[in-house]
Amino acid sequence: MHAAAGTGRWLGKVNGVFGRSLGAFFLAAVILNPTANTAAKAQNLTQPGTEVRIPGYGAPDLRPPKPEVGAVTSIRFLTAPDFPPFNFIDTTGSLVGFNIDIAREICLVMEIECTLTAEDWSSLPLKLSQGGGDAVIASIATTALNRDQFDFSMRYHFSPARFVSRARPGDPAITPELLAGKTVGVVRGTAHAAYLSAFFDDANVTGFANRAEARKALMDEDVEFLFDDGVSLMFWLNGTASDNCCRFIGEAFQESRYFGEGIGIMIAKGNDDVREVLDYGLFQLFESGKYLEIFLRYFPISFY
Repeated sequence: MHAAAGTGRWLGKVNGVFGRSLGAFFLAAVILNPTANTAAKAQNLTQPGTEVRIPGYGAPDLRPPKPEVGAVTSIRFLTAPDFPPFNFIDTTGSLVGFNIDIAREICLVMEIECTLTAEDWSSLPLKLSQGGGDAVIASIATTALNRDQFDFSMRYHFSPARFVSRARPGDPAITPELLAGKTVGVVRGTAHAAYLSAFFDDANVTGFANRAEARKALMDEDVEFLFDDGVSLMFWLNGTASDNCCRFIGEAFQESRYFGEGIGIMIAKGNDDVREVLDYGLFQLFESGKYLEIFLRYFPISFY
């Protein structure tokens, strides 16, 4: 089942089986060639003049220790083939996506050999547990439940909550005072609805059955604002369905209690050598600017 925030995947254990059933079984194994031109397989969605905001994942105070040379000489990554733009099979049959490029660049900067195998998403935890891989990079949410069973690298992705509006001039900060008496659309039963109820209780909140209904209400001016997952909204705003009606307004909301702790690379409990290599590799991507380059390949508008 997908996380409430929209881009993370939650692992739910029901009768000993993790996750969801995808029906068809996929298997694709590739060697992560550091010199491969993955950018050619992914449309460059950068918009000239667009301000790009990303979290400070590479802040100096987060710098992990450099792993010992030779502690890890290779990593077997596991992923799934059905979650664009994070990991998916393109029209040429190649395994591509944001997660795939992150894995490839970690291997390049750490100068280690890597492979990546894509399988049915629901089988990934068991495969990792049984030693069928060293790390899972498949947008699995770093939750308390998941941490009880697996370790995770440092966070490299987070899907915040955002407001969108038809308003054009200015970009006011979104505060409870600003939204008092204003109409705000949200999908019923979501973390976003719960957040509005807790912190924007003076707003006139209208709940909708699904995102399509909520977005139509904003386009028809039945509500003045819409509150939802930032990544999902980003693709809508950049697509034709929005008819260029709206834009992000205010800052991103990243409260982990409501919107999750973000995404890390999942590894087996106690596999500290691999975790340290992943953490150090990710930090190098953040610090060098390579992470931003990869981000811009897949996300046309910053959702942070």
